[in-house]
Amino acid sequence: MNGRVNHILYQLYRHRFLGWSLLRWLVLVLILYAAGAFLRFLPGGLAAGVAILALVIVGGVLFMWARRRLFVRFRSGRRVAPASPAEPGSPVPAHVTGILQVGQRHQLVVHAPGHVEAFRNGEKAISALVRPSRFLGVGALPAQNEGMWYAFVARASTYTVEVGDLLVNGSAWPALRIRVVEEERGKRTLYLAFASDEELAQAYVFFSKDAL
Repeated sequence: MNGRVNHILYQLYRHRFLGWSLLRWLVLVLILYAAGAFLRFLPGGLAAGVAILALVIVGGVLFMWARRRLFVRFRSGRRVAPASPAEPGSPVPAHVTGILQVGQRHQLVVHAPGHVEAFRNGEKAISALVRPSRFLGVGALPAQNEGMWYAFVARASTYTVEVGDLLVNGSAWPALRIRVVEEERGKRTLYLAFASDEELAQAYVFFSKDAL
């Protein structure tokens, strides 16, 4: 799916107006218009009503497809350039995509600025800052979604790391795709995108089984 379409779907899904996501409002408006067209209260008639309902169904399928892939596209195949490894506990800047948490609260974060770091005990910590935002002038991100959010990869976790490019809103970033399998949480995927190949290589060392 086109990166810009992913971006728009994510923004509609994330931002709220009167307690509902903009995506829900959009679907409601389209369904009401389709009903009005069927009943001849609104222009377009039967053809317009059918077309709008088809649009809603196709849009729903696209949304579920995009949501399952965390609203980004990953293209594997990039090589990791040699780089001086970062010291344990030294954060490497990254843009983070994945399910992050604070306490018992979870949310999907897409391409939020943050850091990744590793410690001598083998644990990896990923953090991201979710800032206040608005979309289309009416939708606002809920206040409880703002602030610092985290993901941790324990030393005992089973995971794989792929190197490639992350396509976000029309731009490609050097990136890592980390697939983690844990007994308690099951499977999860995290994407880390970087501003440079050197930062990508430093973070890649963190997830090497021989690192630290």
